[in-house]
Amino acid sequence: MSPSKMSNTHVMRSKAPLPLHKRIAMAKLGKHALDKTRRLDRFENPHVRKTIRLGKLSKFLSLPLDIVLEVASFLQPLDLLHLSRTNTQLRSIFMSKTSKYVWKRTREVMNLPSCPEDVCEPEYASFVFDKDCHVCGASNIDAWSFSTRIRLCKSCRNVNFLPAKKILEVMDLPRSEMVELLEDNVMINLVCAYEGYGFEDDDIEDATFFVPDVVEMVGRYSILLRSGSEERLSNFLENRQDACSSQCDDKYLLRVWEHNVRARRQEKLSAARERRRESIIAKLHELGYSNDDLPDEMTISGVSLRWADLLDVPHDLNPRIWKSIRPRLEAMIEEYRGQLALRSLQRKRAKRWDQLQVLYDKVLGLVNMSENDVLIPSLQDVLQYPSFKELLEGDDKEDDIVKSEWEALLPTLAIVLLLHQQKIIDTANNVVSKALEELKVVQTTTSDAVVLGHCARAYAVYVIPGISYFEDDDEVISLREGPMGNVLAELKRSNYGYNKYVGKRTRTALKEKSFRCSKIHVRAAIPLLKDMGFDWESTSISQMVDMGECFGCARCPVVTKIFTWLGLIRHFAEELKWKKNADKMLSRQAKHPIRGKTKQPYCLDFVIDHDVDDKDRPLVLMPGTFELGHLNSLGEKLVAAEVADGSDPIFRPFDSASCEICWRIDSDDALTVISPFDLKRHIRRYHAKEPQARDAHILKRTH
Repeated sequence: MSPSKMSNTHVMRSKAPLPLHKRIAMAKLGKHALDKTRRLDRFENPHVRKTIRLGKLSKFLSLPLDIVLEVASFLQPLDLLHLSRTNTQLRSIFMSKTSKYVWKRTREVMNLPSCPEDVCEPEYASFVFDKDCHVCGASNIDAWSFSTRIRLCKSCRNVNFLPAKKILEVMDLPRSEMVELLEDNVMINLVCAYEGYGFEDDDIEDATFFVPDVVEMVGRYSILLRSGSEERLSNFLENRQDACSSQCDDKYLLRVWEHNVRARRQEKLSAARERRRESIIAKLHELGYSNDDLPDEMTISGVSLRWADLLDVPHDLNPRIWKSIRPRLEAMIEEYRGQLALRSLQRKRAKRWDQLQVLYDKVLGLVNMSENDVLIPSLQDVLQYPSFKELLEGDDKEDDIVKSEWEALLPTLAIVLLLHQQKIIDTANNVVSKALEELKVVQTTTSDAVVLGHCARAYAVYVIPGISYFEDDDEVISLREGPMGNVLAELKRSNYGYNKYVGKRTRTALKEKSFRCSKIHVRAAIPLLKDMGFDWESTSISQMVDMGECFGCARCPVVTKIFTWLGLIRHFAEELKWKKNADKMLSRQAKHPIRGKTKQPYCLDFVIDHDVDDKDRPLVLMPGTFELGHLNSLGEKLVAAEVADGSDPIFRPFDSASCEICWRIDSDDALTVISPFDLKRHIRRYHAKEPQARDAHILKRTH
């Protein structure tokens, strides 16, 4: 909108802005605003009732006018607004200048600040008390701008309150005028900004303005600036500054008034809640309930919250309400009594639990057993046996445990210790046996070592589902697979939970599903033992662990790390997991394309050089036969291919990339960032092909 197109009559209105109805007509509807056509349809085509029933106030208009005005003067401004909108006759009465004193008296009833000079009384009352959006008519709008004197919904506010710079750019002003308006703070003296900003502010970068006001006042300013009349321009700026100052003063007065109104309303609501609470408690006392029977609202619990919801209602209690809520209150009281009884019982059980723990620890010390022994049951494990469980569950007994009762169970405790140890060993053997059956591993010997169980064999690798811990570098990693003893020690350290029976956290009982055997590690361990010449059915895991870091991988291109026995198993298991995942994703790709039809995989070869079923090549480098940096047969082939590449870059320059072949099937290496050298080696090693430019899934290109 060019200012040259604006009428010169704008200059005459140097102080007051446009009337509210014209400001609203210039405003835009928000994206989610109400449809104006549908909103006006009910006024153009009103629903007329066929039968009209006259009420008690039907004779109101027949009263003398002075009595009507006198009655109306005792109303509140919002009530007077509603009355004036009832029909045309009442509207003509209350919207005339002769009824100004009525609006003034209703305003004084509410202690509302004086009406601004540029606003009429009904418009002022509508702005303060009406809850409708001035543009689209949306209801229940609590957010209103004191300084700009307009109430908009969120949708309309987003399109009608904009930064000054953006509005001026739309107006197509010359660059010099925009700079003067923004940098010399002329804009702040012309138009009041949205809440929090006024003419006294020095920075308008974050301020937003009502677009019709900016268009109106900046247009007048631009016309006067181009007219060359400095006196008229100076008077205009002075008048606008006074007007903005007055609007800001009114804004602060309205803010104080609104704060006081809300404070008084909260006081009334609080008083109503307190009266209701006192009435309900008094009636409950009449029914025979004491204060101890009533739920404690200071504790956060379900019954306490529901109790507060019924009592903290800002409505006085009457017989109808009491009849409705009484059954619910009595049900809550009974529920609270049950909770109190349970807490008392839990405190008693917790005390007996602590005493049992002391007595149990004393017995372990007498028989030279340490709590660090993974096969020693915890107190919770012991309490799973009926005789000991009865000792704790003796709710009818005294709070303290009688020493004679404990001493009578000591012979049974020795048997329990042995049974628990045997239970752990049997569970550990069963999970390994199940893994061997699933892997279809055939045992050929019946030596005493096998008869004693699988749990101590070198191939027995266990894990605890869902347990994690911190290493020295403070990074959380999943629990590493290990021997039964290590896994049980970790399980005993971390196996805590809330015990509802005693009402506190305690060590939980060991369950058969608490730990399991890692089948993929067993699959890797047995061929490794065979490759090294060990008898996999009799070699113990302690024997292999005691050898320390001395093993090397014969399948990796280059020996970059020396492994322990468990580290070597994990290394091969990770390679087997990669191949298993690749096969799974290829199967899924055949049914449903992972990356869409445009990103179909063009290479389906996923080679695993750590295949433990391949007996033609060695798996393990034995101690003393290698050093770090040792090249295996695969490494020699890769080096020869890299020498043949010479200076051929193959790939376009990039800082980081991953393998496109893996990315198209969402493999484990899909987002592994590697260098160009490592990417070529990865493609030759795992995909058995020569690298091409399309094999690089570039994540960050070199500039």
